Amino acid sequence: MRYFDGKRPDTVPHGNAWSGATITLVNQTKEIAKGIHLIPTISEVKGSSEMAELSLAIATPEGLVVITGCGHCGIEKVLEAASTLDRRIRLLAGGFHLVNHSEAEIERIGASLRNHWNVQAVAPGHCTSEQGFLTLLRLFDRRYLYAGVGEVLPLP
Repeated sequence: MRYFDGKRPDTVPHGNAWSGATITLVNQTKEIAKGIHLIPTISEVKGSSEMAELSLAIATPEGLVVITGCGHCGIEKVLEAASTLDRRIRLLAGGFHLVNHSEAEIERIGASLRNHWNVQAVAPGHCTSEQGFLTLLRLFDRRYLYAGVGEVLPLP
């Protein structure tokens, strides 16, 4: 209702918001501008099976900044795809989709981000889960950046 100032509109428009637009399916990693890549993933996770998603990878002198949507496929799968561009992950930001994971699995994934993938900093978003936020804050300490609406994240 906030889009209509809390009032019932006289008419509610229907149809395709993208009419006349050219939409390109991205089904493999694609550079869309110098140093900026789209990374497609397909979820194999129960509950979101076959869900297609795009992440963004921005090349910086210190490594990639990887921005996810919701990470339904698993945040490690996003990093696996991103690492084909650069193994150095400077910042991982966005949804890590840990909301349905056990505390033990969140601990394993957080440790993997830090130790296996050598992620330098995290800025987890919406679907990471409260337990995910707490675990990542503990594991990354000063390299944990708060991310939310209106927050500005520094890029190297």
